[in-house]
Amino acid sequence: MKHIPPARTPINFTYSPQLHLLYCEQRSLLSKWRAQNIRGGFWRLYWNDRPGAFLYSATARYSIEPGTCTLVAPNTILSSDLAAPTAHFHAHFTAGLPYALLHSCVHQFPVQSWQIAIMRKYYPHYPTSGNTPRQDDPWRVAAVMTLCWHALLTLPQHLSHLMEIEPRLNLLLRWWEAQGWTNLPNSALARQIGMEKTAFCRYFHRLLGQPPHIYGLHKRLDRASIMLRYSTSGIKEIAAAAGFCDHYHFSRTFKRVYKINPSVFRRPAGVLSEN
Repeated sequence: MKHIPPARTPINFTYSPQLHLLYCEQRSLLSKWRAQNIRGGFWRLYWNDRPGAFLYSATARYSIEPGTCTLVAPNTILSSDLAAPTAHFHAHFTAGLPYALLHSCVHQFPVQSWQIAIMRKYYPHYPTSGNTPRQDDPWRVAAVMTLCWHALLTLPQHLSHLMEIEPRLNLLLRWWEAQGWTNLPNSALARQIGMEKTAFCRYFHRLLGQPPHIYGLHKRLDRASIMLRYSTSGIKEIAAAAGFCDHYHFSRTFKRVYKINPSVFRRPAGVLSEN
């Protein structure tokens, strides 16, 4: 009698990674790639086909070389300089938990031939930024998302502890994110994970380094920064979507945190703030 192996129990993947591509292109950098102290609530991935471009963050200087890719975490304060013309590939994207816990770091890793092939095939070099390929092409989007995921997977081991998240906090952050980081009282957040308010505030601050209301505020401002850069909504609409009672309050808060007015952030003077 033929032996029939038992059916395998299907694997239930409870983690659903979220990566959203905001923009991608490859174009010439001729002279204007100079900016001072810019930031954004999204990840940046860079690769240049020739040396000559530099990033500065805190006291560190990073050369963008043909042999490396450069990954910049959200809210990293950057400056830039360009010493020689180059073809410049860049992608902007957001990533969900646990990667959303990382901020203010620059990571460089060796580029591989298959990655260069993807960048050259799906995002060929354009002399100016006015002739970019379609951003809604599913093949292009899938290809560059592969690059973004690989970049995240190269993050060094010493950063892994920053992405470790206690199960209760993980549930809370995913729920809160689904609510759009609405400005909720601490008591309401505490109830979501069955904690008393005072104990919850200590717990949250110990694990994330800031009070819940500040964490939520920064997340709403990050979302607003993406809308400013990649939507056609007006400042009033963006302020409302970010949970502010009026656009004056939003503008003051945005400038206090980002050190720049929302209207100037939307209409950047430096080319780096575009890419």
